[in-house]
Amino acid sequence: MSPAEGHWQPELSHIQIEFHLLHVLAFGYRSKTKADLVNEWLPDQQIRRIVRRIHNTFWFFREVRRYGPDCVVVGPAEVRDRFIQALELTMQNYAQ
Repeated sequence: MSPAEGHWQPELSHIQIEFHLLHVLAFGYRSKTKADLVNEWLPDQQIRRIVRRIHNTFWFFREVRRYGPDCVVVGPAEVRDRFIQALELTMQNYAQ
């Protein structure tokens, strides 16, 4: 073994995602990990605003897809657009 040179990252790369939970899901949601940086009820809009730190969009999309219309991915815009594109491709599979 030889020593590796360079700067080591202390942890995996991550991004912050904002999503909103609606209806019954907004009332029943509880953070299960420390990944949720913000978990707040917005009474004027009747939504729960979540800001979460994620390492991989695949696993995030897999989780929120099951929430269906009770979840809106807000941002960042690039992630929201990728989620919309994945939903559109799913819809195309059922249109054939």
